[in-house]
Amino acid sequence: MNGWLVYDQLSLREAWDTLATLFTRTSSAKLQLLENELMAVSQQDMSVSQNFSKVKALCDEISKLDPENQNL
Repeated sequence: MNGWLVYDQLSLREAWDTLATLFTRTSSAKLQLLENELMAVSQQDMSVSQNFSKVKALCDEISKLDPENQNL
């Protein structure tokens, strides 16, 4: 790759590969962030219902980014 900008690419294939790489890295970082947040969830002053909703929302977001890992 000549650079991270799509218009720097010589072909449509190179541009597509650049976009795929950028989105994969972004998705991986976002997935790691969500997994860390899920691991750190504690009830604190939330009700059980609020805590469950928070955990479910995080799991749903993780499932969207990592559809192959459906064991959450």
